[in-house]
Amino acid sequence: MNLYRLIFGCLLLLPLGFATAFFGCGDDDDDNDDNHADDDDSADDDSADDDDDDNDDNDDNDNDDNDDDEAPFIVSTIPADNATEVALSSTIVMTFSEPMDTTSVEENFNLGAQGGDFDWNANEDTLTFTPDSLLTEGQNYTIFIGSGAMDKAGNPLTASFSADFQTVDLWTMTFNDPDNENDLGNGIALDGEGNLYLVGSYTESGQEENIWIHAMDAAGTELWTRKVNGPASDTDNGNDIYVDGDRNVYVVGDIGQTVGYFDLWVRKYDSYTTEQWTRTYGDISLGYDYGNGIAVDGDGNVIVCGRTGVSGADWDILIRKYDPDGTIVWMRAYDGGLNAFDGCNDVTTDADGNIYTVGVVNDVTGEDTNIWVRKLDADGTPQWTKTCNGPQSMSDSGNGIALDADGNVYVTGSVRVSGQYANIWVRKYDNDGNVEWTATLDGDDHLSDEGRDIAVDSSGNVYVAGKSESSTEFSGAWVGKFDNGGTLLWQDIYQGADSGDDTANGIALDGNDNVYVVGTVYTDAQNRNIWLRKYDSDGHWAD
Repeated sequence: MNLYRLIFGCLLLLPLGFATAFFGCGDDDDDNDDNHADDDDSADDDSADDDDDDNDDNDDNDNDDNDDDEAPFIVSTIPADNATEVALSSTIVMTFSEPMDTTSVEENFNLGAQGGDFDWNANEDTLTFTPDSLLTEGQNYTIFIGSGAMDKAGNPLTASFSADFQTVDLWTMTFNDPDNENDLGNGIALDGEGNLYLVGSYTESGQEENIWIHAMDAAGTELWTRKVNGPASDTDNGNDIYVDGDRNVYVVGDIGQTVGYFDLWVRKYDSYTTEQWTRTYGDISLGYDYGNGIAVDGDGNVIVCGRTGVSGADWDILIRKYDPDGTIVWMRAYDGGLNAFDGCNDVTTDADGNIYTVGVVNDVTGEDTNIWVRKLDADGTPQWTKTCNGPQSMSDSGNGIALDADGNVYVTGSVRVSGQYANIWVRKYDNDGNVEWTATLDGDDHLSDEGRDIAVDSSGNVYVAGKSESSTEFSGAWVGKFDNGGTLLWQDIYQGADSGDDTANGIALDGNDNVYVVGTVYTDAQNRNIWLRKYDSDGHWAD
């Protein structure tokens, strides 16, 4: 890798295609000059005195300039010396100890072969250099200022200055089983050291899909992999994953059973990947029970959500809370009232142990499924519930949920819009359930578009993973970033070389706001593969 040195940095974001519309669905509650006089008799003398005073003043000013013999120095740079994971659209910002002779600084500035533009603040003590092209990913740079750089009095730097930084290393990976069967990437989490944890399903020879759990370091090197085959060797799915501060790993999904059909499945591993406990749940009807979302509160309690089959076409929302040892604390099941399809798709918690869920509910005759958002306290008591019915009163779905540091709630999913099929839908609520903003996005071909998972950075920017359908390429894996007011900043759509359904299903951020997305992509030769891509915070990526 090459090296550059830096002294300043910022990010620029360029929005891409997609039309953004700020509408969505209805939201329903369930719940002084000194004056001087000259003496006429001595006017001539006074004039002479004034001239002498003026000369004295000029002498004083000259002496003031000549008295500045202190060498300037560089106070700070952005990026800082030895910074890593620097975004490709970063600028270089250098702050000096005093106003500088701008020409001398610019003549002595170097960022390797990188050209660009210089801009100074009004006081001329802060320089911003904007590269004329993106920096190269995974490269080392040196920011250099030669000792010929001077301040306004002509004092040079005591020595040349340099600072090093490294740009973000971006990559894309796929995972495929030896038999080229169906492999799915569904969920992703990061620990405090930047290690990644993926969950999905992976087909083994002679078996159906197995639950697949895969850990890797920040560079993408495998740390460990675990696979789980249920009792019936049937289709087993890992759907969501969580990692706590001690690097314990929690996974939720569903497994095929020999008696009945599918049961909700949850497992805890310690940081050494040793299984701590496993729990399953199946309704007494021996039907279909699925685990979709998982979260862990500050006390180590594990909350999972999904749906449970009651009978026939009747599905209920299911939420279960376990203590750190895997003992059930409570369970809640909710029916929308129409004995139809209800389900919970994602869950998260806050510092007080409150629980936030998102899913779908059939609660109004003639409206099909509506988006459902609920806050519960630690005991499972509902605090507020919100539902959203799209403009077309058809199948609307809430799929992903996240919180910011202030307790605001962000959800994503899809709503049906007349003439546009399904649109990606993103909404922000305050902690009391009041709507702050809503954004919907319709793909270029006005087909089926959907948000599937969501994350929020420390500035309140929102990142969504999902899919966008094309009339020629089926669906593409879609990733987008919104600012804290709901305006789309950038988006990317990945569509593989072969026509097939590609989807982005899970999203997570690291401490530098790099974006990690997991999903599923199709190839003619290998069927469905697990797909993983790392973006910088401006949406740049690399194969």
